[in-house]
Amino acid sequence: HFSEVNRCGYVFDEIYFPVDAAKDLAQPAVSYFDPEPPLAKILMTPPIAWWGFDTWTWRASTVFFGSLLVGVVYLIARRLRRDRFFALAAGLLMSFDGLAFVEARTGVIDIIAIFFVALFYYVFLLHWQARTRRQWRRTLYVAALVGGLAFGAKLTMLAPLVVAGALIVFRLLLPALMRAAPWLRRIAGPRGAESVLWRGAAGRLGPLHYVAALVLMGCVFTATYSRYLTITHPDVYFFTSCDPSGSGLVGKPITLTPPVIHAGSLTLPNPGQAIYNVYEINKASLQYHSKECHSHPYSSRWYTWPIMEHPVLFYYDAGTPPSSAVSSITDMGNPAVWWLGILALLFCVWQMTRGPNLWRVGVAVLGLGSFAVMLLTFS
Repeated sequence: HFSEVNRCGYVFDEIYFPVDAAKDLAQPAVSYFDPEPPLAKILMTPPIAWWGFDTWTWRASTVFFGSLLVGVVYLIARRLRRDRFFALAAGLLMSFDGLAFVEARTGVIDIIAIFFVALFYYVFLLHWQARTRRQWRRTLYVAALVGGLAFGAKLTMLAPLVVAGALIVFRLLLPALMRAAPWLRRIAGPRGAESVLWRGAAGRLGPLHYVAALVLMGCVFTATYSRYLTITHPDVYFFTSCDPSGSGLVGKPITLTPPVIHAGSLTLPNPGQAIYNVYEINKASLQYHSKECHSHPYSSRWYTWPIMEHPVLFYYDAGTPPSSAVSSITDMGNPAVWWLGILALLFCVWQMTRGPNLWRVGVAVLGLGSFAVMLLTFS
């Protein structure tokens, strides 16, 4: 009976995600339009199914994955630098970060998605450091599996996939690049030997394995819709515009039926229609995000987040007279971590630009180009 929960129990987008998770558990099935992939909501369902629908159960899964995130950050740091103190410091910084803490104590999907993204980075580092063919292939397909789960939690997995893809392409093409530009040998330095071992482990069929890994990732992503596809959805909206002063998003719904084939008394799955339904759902979701134009008092501009000029406000209650108590929840990072982190990133950029002038120009162009794309995409 999720509709009976006191409205004051919800914080920020908890009015959507835990409710959708409860609808996944409902019998008979309850239709809903979900503009985000379904995996994070599915992972919220076990505590709700076991102990009922309340503020404790719909936040239990985010606490669990937020806690695991600290351990994954430790493992990533150990892979980057084989120093236990460095890894312990990274894990502590993550556990002391206010944004991660709030996300992991609220029934929203982001911390679950971040956990899978971080896990993907860790497995990708294992793949990047592979020295034998068995290591190379196993870590590649595990990374594809984790990447599919990350996409199933939230489409923000696209950014890590692009980063990993760019690094892989560069490493595969490095011999040809060094023949064309010998000065790259000075940049590669002793790491060049590692690249040789890695390419040897990949073998001639390496590119085909990457294609197979992408197919596996797509299959895992589609499989995360298994429960969502069993429900007839008459309310998948294709939004065409937004009227900020009127009714809001303007569009029309379509109906998606479960992807099955009826053969006499048998009911068989229809993979083709399942893929089509997933495509239509994600198409509608992207239109929803691109057309949404309503503002709300919790919102903040993306460029204010790193410097925490105006972080996202999750909850605010000024109290009612005669009480003057104020309660609020702000999704805000730890300034000691974020501000010093900005300086550390600038130092990394300075280190990357040490080398021939052409290399400096290339890094500068790449950085400015990425920043311009971000401005155009999120402004």
